[in-house]
Amino acid sequence: MGEEGKEFFSKTLPFIQELILQLPVQFPDMKSIPILRQGHAATLTLTAHQCAVILACAFFNLLPGGWMCPSLDFGFILSTSKEKTKCLLHYFHRLAVGGISKRNVSFHRLVLKDPEKFKPQEGTKLTEFKVLPVGHMIEDAHGCLQADFANKWIGGGVLRGGCVQEEILFVEKPECLCSLLFCQVMLDNESITLVGAERFSKHTGYARGFKYAGDFVDKTPLDPKGRIANVIIAYDALVAFATNQYREDMMMREIVKTFVAVDLPKDAVCAGEKLTAYAPRADKESNSSAGEEAKDTSVVAPQQYAFDTFSTGNWGCGAFGGDIPLKSMLQWIGCSEAKKKVLYHTFGDHRAQGLESVVGAVMKAGKSSSWLWGSLLAYLKRKRQGSRNPDDAVPKLFDFLIEAAKE
Repeated sequence: MGEEGKEFFSKTLPFIQELILQLPVQFPDMKSIPILRQGHAATLTLTAHQCAVILACAFFNLLPGGWMCPSLDFGFILSTSKEKTKCLLHYFHRLAVGGISKRNVSFHRLVLKDPEKFKPQEGTKLTEFKVLPVGHMIEDAHGCLQADFANKWIGGGVLRGGCVQEEILFVEKPECLCSLLFCQVMLDNESITLVGAERFSKHTGYARGFKYAGDFVDKTPLDPKGRIANVIIAYDALVAFATNQYREDMMMREIVKTFVAVDLPKDAVCAGEKLTAYAPRADKESNSSAGEEAKDTSVVAPQQYAFDTFSTGNWGCGAFGGDIPLKSMLQWIGCSEAKKKVLYHTFGDHRAQGLESVVGAVMKAGKSSSWLWGSLLAYLKRKRQGSRNPDDAVPKLFDFLIEAAKE
């Protein structure tokens, strides 16, 4: 048996077992874990210790399934996914040798009431929209709301064969996985926000090329509620095909989904408030038991943690088949209505070519979100006319908007 195996059986596995025995202590009333139900805005805050206990139970498949919630059971990936398993075992190993830090993680279910009444407002100016080149990642945008291109079933295929943006995010930040236990499937006017999940692992590759790449020490400061100052926005895109995403009702669905995702209540994030430095212990700095706490230290400046910007990208434009030009504009409208700036990551996708040009033209013209919505509807009408008349060449969306901005 190699050193890693010896470490697992001597430290990590006994630690996981010890966590399970702490279940009655951490959750003296099992009804204290409510289901975040469809149609009801609600918040659940857990300690990092409670998260660890939940995940230890998932390791041994001890958790009940929540009604209309994903299943939280590690059995499948422990037997089939070596790289995801490495991430999960590393999480438990870090806690076993470094202790469990004294902090919290919050899970918010957000609901927009009467979504059928929502529409872009005439006086709402389009917010700042910055396009980032290849090499920038959504999760590197500290102090921003960070997009999770989610499945409507939170976590997507993270505990099955899926291994794209959401799934990778959840195994690098395993505390996110707790949401599978109590978050019901999202409706079209809902989103889920996760505040305070710590990142433990690095990775390389994507999808089938995903590989665990070692330890990550998350030094993001703590907010006044004892949470890591990191805000993950889980919002699911339309499963698109050639025609449905250009229907008016489906376009409005995406605007509503973006709006409810980023229009956070004031108490959800501690924007601009005093933060506390956080220094998690590295793998071999301590031999603390499961009950001990790592200490948090000095005060740090809050200026970079305003959470007034949405770090996003090609939402729903991979496996879900979305059109990048359309989805980028719909997200812009939703963010503008919520008074959030946009930090857009194209990841070098050629379909985003021209995005900077159209943003520049529209911003220079001082257009509103209602103008952009009206222009998208005009483009929809043009596409319909073009489909009936083969001789009527339909321009690309970005070209259409640039010309419309000149009027």
